[in-house]
Amino acid sequence: MSIIFGALNLLSAPPGGLVYHLVTLFAIEAAFGMALGQWQRTRQKGPLRMAVAFGSLLLMRLCLMLLALLAWQGFLDPAALVPPLERFFDTAGVVLLCWAFVFPSLDSPDLSRLFLIANLSLATMTGLVLVPLWYLDFGMAADLNYNGYWQDIVWDIWKLLLFCTACLILLWRASRERGLLLSVFTCLLAGSFLHQMVVWLAPHFYGVAHIAGWERLANFVAFPLLAVAVYRIVIAEIGPRGRELQAVGEGAEREVERFLSLLRASRQTGASLELPLVVNSAVEGTAQALKADVCAIAFPANDKTGEFHLAAIHPRKVGEEDIYLALDEQQIIHPAVRGGEQVVTNSVEGDAQVMKLYALMGFNEMGPLLIQPLSREHNVIGLLIVGNPQTKRTFSSDDLQLSQTLADQITAAIENARLHQKVQAKAEQLAWTLRNQEELLSQRRAELEAKLKQKDEEIERLREELRVRQMKASRARENLEAELSRKGHLEAELSQKEEQIQQLAAELQAKEAELDRTRTRLETELDQATDKIKQLVKIIHRQKGDVGQSEEQRAKDRFIASISQELRTPMTSITGYTDLLLGESVGALADMQRKFLQRIKANTERMATMLNDLIGVSAIDAGQLKLQIEPLDMAEVIEDTIIGARAQLEEKEIVLDVDVDENLPLVKADADYAHQIMTNLLSNACKCSPAGGRISIKATAYDRREFGESATGYLLVSITDSGGGIAPEDQSKVFDRFYQAERPLIAGLGETGVGLSIVKALVDAHGGRIWVESE
Repeated sequence: MSIIFGALNLLSAPPGGLVYHLVTLFAIEAAFGMALGQWQRTRQKGPLRMAVAFGSLLLMRLCLMLLALLAWQGFLDPAALVPPLERFFDTAGVVLLCWAFVFPSLDSPDLSRLFLIANLSLATMTGLVLVPLWYLDFGMAADLNYNGYWQDIVWDIWKLLLFCTACLILLWRASRERGLLLSVFTCLLAGSFLHQMVVWLAPHFYGVAHIAGWERLANFVAFPLLAVAVYRIVIAEIGPRGRELQAVGEGAEREVERFLSLLRASRQTGASLELPLVVNSAVEGTAQALKADVCAIAFPANDKTGEFHLAAIHPRKVGEEDIYLALDEQQIIHPAVRGGEQVVTNSVEGDAQVMKLYALMGFNEMGPLLIQPLSREHNVIGLLIVGNPQTKRTFSSDDLQLSQTLADQITAAIENARLHQKVQAKAEQLAWTLRNQEELLSQRRAELEAKLKQKDEEIERLREELRVRQMKASRARENLEAELSRKGHLEAELSQKEEQIQQLAAELQAKEAELDRTRTRLETELDQATDKIKQLVKIIHRQKGDVGQSEEQRAKDRFIASISQELRTPMTSITGYTDLLLGESVGALADMQRKFLQRIKANTERMATMLNDLIGVSAIDAGQLKLQIEPLDMAEVIEDTIIGARAQLEEKEIVLDVDVDENLPLVKADADYAHQIMTNLLSNACKCSPAGGRISIKATAYDRREFGESATGYLLVSITDSGGGIAPEDQSKVFDRFYQAERPLIAGLGETGVGLSIVKALVDAHGGRIWVESE
């Protein structure tokens, strides 16, 4: 008993625990390897069950060893996880062993499957519940011992029931290795029973807490016995199959030998592309493969019709001359030559043709003979002759089949060698042709190089001549350009002088005409002035009372002009900032924001127009209207006016049509007043046109006299709106300055101030004419 107790303590404490794990692991691994190998050989269910059972046990043991390694490294406390996991793995292992070794004897796959699934599922769920419970309980009481704990009792009762069930089934139903398996399960049953007895009777028996020593001892004994049981089962199944495999192996050995012989012969035959080496290697390899005494290859003779020449023979005798076989004398080879048939003669006693054939090959004895045609696409290109004159060994069916295979290989090798000879001959011919071509090319290259050198010298000479001529041409071109430039300057000066002369002549004529008109006008004005002076003398006294009132009106006009000038500065700032925002240089604008800014700009332009009107009225009333007459392009004025009124046009979405003649002549007018005239007219058209309407601007030059004017032509500018039109009785009042203030507005007229009256005054001041037309 002391030995058993010592063994228990050894298996429960280091390093005995390591020995226990290694022994059980090796036993399980050996059983798994034998079962897996047997299943791979037989594909039967019995070995598969054993392989699955021991494979699962192997994984469980590896998991326990991994946990032990982590505990040794200090990553976890082994007492908090290992005890319930070891009991769970032991229970699952018992279920797998019963399924693999016990339940197959019941011949009920459904019952066996139900047993496995039910027990493993229940064990897994129990383990998932009990392991965390033990972890929590051990964390609260570190001195708690798993041996004798209620979880330990649950696991052992379960295993005892499984062991008892296994023993009863083994006693009831006969199975392979029943005695050995009964010993195993009885040992395991005793270990679990003794473990619980020791825990109840001597709780402090185990030297190390948490470890079931009796169960470890039982596993230490049982698992090697299970490996022995697996070994005996495998050996019992291998015996009958071994004899079958031996018979198959002998046949396979012969086939392998034939294959190796064929491989060696093929390798010797295909080792070279030279025809003599190919045929010599072929007869030697064929003789070795067929274990023949003599082997020869014969080809049709090129210079002798009806004869075959022995190209190679093995073994070849020294001093042997060329050997020819006459078809007329060797009737035995006729079927092979003409019909492409294999000729076999195992009994040749008294056959004179066979004796003569062996004599030609250097043998005085006769024996079995094999003639195999070498055919290529139904054409016989040679003969393979094999014989055994010395050993007298007959040719078997395997030899005939092997000779056919060798003949195909030899035929292919011979064709390749002949093709190689043709290719080599062609290559030599091409090489000779290439050498001749290279020589011709060398000569031609030398001739071309000489000509090229001559041409290079000619090109260099021509290049030098070209350079000299280019220099001369460059100097001539520079001189010509200088002469042309001087001629252009002279022509320009001459043209300018002619224009000046013509201009002076025209001015002289104009001055003379103007002097005549001025003299006439001065005489008329003098008479009129005399009459007016007389009238003024009469009304001087009447106007003395109105002096004070005129002074007040002039002060008011000056005040209005001053206020208008001061309003220009903020209006200019508003316009500038509005254009800056619309240009999106300080940020993108939404559609509504853009619409509001366009409305601000349109109203600002209207206010600027109104300021210009106020200044114009003041200047007209004060008699301070002064014109700065200069040549003016009305096309530019119209374009500037359209750009300035863009906000008003976009606000009402008005479509603008512009029809300006090309090459309009310059007019003599004041630029600022011309812009004001066009701005007021376009502003009035915008006001009276409805939203989405249309405005047309047209400018045309006329070269004719009209209205009694002395000018040679005039410029007609018309602005047409899409308003409702003006009644005929109101058309004469359109340019009346104070009509709107005294009476109701004129229907169809957009102007509500003095803009059109200022336009009328400015046009009159320029000597022009303005009128209205309405439909």
